Amino acid sequence: MKARSGHILIKGKVDWYKLQDVYSEVFTTFLKETKQWNENEPELNDVLLCMNIMDIQRNRKPEGYNRPGFMRLFFPIREDGRIEFCIYRNSKCAEVVNITQDIAKILEKNGIESEVIFDKMLLHANKKK
Repeated sequence: MKARSGHILIKGKVDWYKLQDVYSEVFTTFLKETKQWNENEPELNDVLLCMNIMDIQRNRKPEGYNRPGFMRLFFPIREDGRIEFCIYRNSKCAEVVNITQDIAKILEKNGIESEVIFDKMLLHANKKK
């Protein structure tokens, strides 16, 4: 299966700060599996993670990883208030599916229930297939 975007919807009403124990593993897994982990400047990875963790501790939506690169991790603002993780690439590929499922497993392992769906970005909803 190939997808352009993977969406992990956290079940129920969960506050951001409840994700602080699992977020570090999610973030580093995303960067390493997408080969965006900066080996030359590991401090950069630490700074990005720290900024995200600080937001989560304050119960705010984190930035994720929305830098130039072939894949992004971000958190859309939803009208229903649910937390959503979105893994996005500008073309369909199997890596989006694999990384989305890996992150969902990390959340599940840490007691956070979620639902996984693919290719549900509004940006691409009106495009013909």
